Amino acid sequence: MFFCCDVCLTQFRRLVARIEAETGWPTIDALEIEGDRRGRRCTASYGSQSYRATVAFNAQGEIRAFANLP
Repeated sequence: MFFCCDVCLTQFRRLVARIEAETGWPTIDALEIEGDRRGRRCTASYGSQSYRATVAFNAQGEIRAFANLP
């Protein structure tokens, strides 16, 4: 994967780690991300399971808000 900067890389790593922690999955097969700097909607999948959440990051790429979606 290519990331334009260290902040984007940090955001991606933190998001993947948070989703794995929330779901208990050992890995994520696919991750769809929509949104912008104000917030993003994410849909992750592992096998036949899916997980949805919203996430927002601070300027350093750390998660500042995270919420599960139905």
